[in-house]
Amino acid sequence: MDARLSWLGKRGLTCPGGGGFTVIEEQVGVAELGESGGAVALFLSDLEPVDALFIAEAKRLMTLSRGELLGLVSGLDEDALDAEPILGKRSLRRDLNHVVNAEEWYVSRLGHRYQEVYERGLRAAVGRGRLFPVARLEATRPHMVAALEAALADGKQGPFTRGRYTRHPKERWTLRKVLRRFLEHEREHIGTMERTLKAIK
Repeated sequence: MDARLSWLGKRGLTCPGGGGFTVIEEQVGVAELGESGGAVALFLSDLEPVDALFIAEAKRLMTLSRGELLGLVSGLDEDALDAEPILGKRSLRRDLNHVVNAEEWYVSRLGHRYQEVYERGLRAAVGRGRLFPVARLEATRPHMVAALEAALADGKQGPFTRGRYTRHPKERWTLRKVLRRFLEHEREHIGTMERTLKAIK
């Protein structure tokens, strides 16, 4: 919590309520919670509709976080990207690809239409060629944002489910939950990659 507040403060942002927090909800019985591919809790706050202002603030935070991630890995050589200095942890290359793969999956939770918005936009911008991890981080984000904005414009708030590409077809999602996962998942992996970089050096 302190690290998160510090991160916000360094970027001129504040957290409502300042320091400290109060637990207002706890979820139990979520299948494979915390595991790769596991289900993600749906909190009562995730049921609240989002508006254009919320999307704009989420985009701002996403841009700041993505900039930090790019700053960590831009300019690294192939050996650094492929090193696995921590037993049981991914290389930086695999972690970067995992971040984008997860975000593509979050977009897919919104439904086929919004997955198509993302995929068509990406194809139009970069074609069908394979992108290396850092270039992929930069190329995919604008088209993911376009899909999120299309969902908002269509009133796709949720809750909804999508049975494809998941071991948990009944998991409930909302637009707010998708946005939450965009933000928190990247932050989680930035921390992991910082530890990997420290171990490499």
